[in-house]
Amino acid sequence: MIRHIRVLAAAAVTLAGACLQAQGQACQGAAAARDACRKAIDLVNFVSPQYAAALAGGNPTIAQSGTLGGLGHVAVAVRSTHVSGSLPKIGDVGFTTGGETKARYVSASTLIPALSVDVAFGLFRGFAAGSAHVLGVDGLLSATYMSALGTGSVDVELEGSNTNFGFGGRLGILEETDALPGVALTYLKRDMPRFAVTGITTVGNGTTTAPGTITGSSLLVTTSSYRLTTGKRFGRVDVSGGAGQDKYESSANVRGIVSTTTPASTQSATGVALLEMTRTNLFVGGALNVAFFKFVGEIGMATGGTSPTATNEFGSNSADARTYFTLAIRIGF
Repeated sequence: MIRHIRVLAAAAVTLAGACLQAQGQACQGAAAARDACRKAIDLVNFVSPQYAAALAGGNPTIAQSGTLGGLGHVAVAVRSTHVSGSLPKIGDVGFTTGGETKARYVSASTLIPALSVDVAFGLFRGFAAGSAHVLGVDGLLSATYMSALGTGSVDVELEGSNTNFGFGGRLGILEETDALPGVALTYLKRDMPRFAVTGITTVGNGTTTAPGTITGSSLLVTTSSYRLTTGKRFGRVDVSGGAGQDKYESSANVRGIVSTTTPASTQSATGVALLEMTRTNLFVGGALNVAFFKFVGEIGMATGGTSPTATNEFGSNSADARTYFTLAIRIGF
C-alpha cells in the first residue's frame, strides 16, 4: 500500500512539473542562469500583448461599418497601427546567480508598430428588407508586415519572413443606406511574423550577479478578433466606431545566458514562454472621401485580461490598458 502511495506521489510531482513547464513557468539548465531565464519569460510576456494590440487594431476593414454589397465589390486598405507601449531597460540590472529574484525595471515609452494590408471582398449582398439589405456576407484577408525595433538594451528582430497572413469574414446585420447606418459583425484571425526579443546587460560582478543575455526566439503572436461595427457617411466624411473582443496567444522559446567568475564560465538555462489573454477593444474613426480613396484615422483602446504570473516588474502590467491609433488609406470599388 505504501509503495503504491509513493508511486502515485511521484507521478503527481512529475505531472505538476510537466504542467508548470508547459505553462512557461519553469526553467531548466544551470542554476546560475535561471534568474536570467525567468526574466526572459517575463520580458516576452510583457512585450507580446503590446504587439498583439498593434496586430489586431480596431475595425477589421478600416472605415467600413457594414458589408460591401455583394459579388464584384472589393476594398483594399493599407494601415499603419501604433500602440502606446513601453520596453524595459534590461541593461540597468545584472542577473542574479543564486536563483530567481524579483527585479524592478524602468521602462521607456515607445510606439509598437504594425503595418497591414487588409482586403475585403463581397460574397453575398443579403436579403432585401425595405430599402436596405440584411445578412450580407464579406470575406476578409490580411497581410501584416513587421520591422525591427530597438531601444538600446532590448531589441526586436525578425526571424525569417517579415510578412504573415490572416483571414476572416463579416456578417452584415444592416446594409448602410441614405437614411440608415451600416451595422456588421466580423471575425478576423491574424498572425504576426515570427520574431525574437533580446535583452542585454553588462552589469554584474560575476559572483552574486552576472552580465548576460536573455532571448525569446521564434516568438509567434496571434490574435482572434470579434467586432461589432457601425457607421454612417455624411457627404464626404465617414464616421464609424465599434467594440469587440480580442484573444491574444503567443509562444516563444526562451534562453538566459550569464557570464560568471566563480566558476569562470558561460552558463545557460532554457524555458518556454506561453501567453493567453482576452481583452476588450473599443474604437472610433473617421474618413475623408476623395474620389475612389478614403483617408482614414482611428483611435482605440485595448483593456482587461489577466496577465501571466510574473516574478519581475517592468513599470506597468502586461494587462494594463493600451491606447492605439491607426492611419490608413483605402480604395474600394
